[in-house]
Amino acid sequence: LQLDREHRNIWISFALIIVFGFTAFVKLKSDVIRTRKEEMAERERIRKQLHLTGESRKSIGIVEN
Repeated sequence: LQLDREHRNIWISFALIIVFGFTAFVKLKSDVIRTRKEEMAERERIRKQLHLTGESRKSIGIVEN
């Protein structure tokens, strides 16, 4: 099946949009996951530093201004 030039360009543009969108999604998702891991590590460091256990352990959070 041979497509004319106009339709071939449309399919190429669809493919580029899909690849770009998927790449942006993966980048954004990995940034979010990395940020959450860093925040969890920081909270855990604070908990260990303050020697918190039990219910008081859950009350620690990082406040950003």
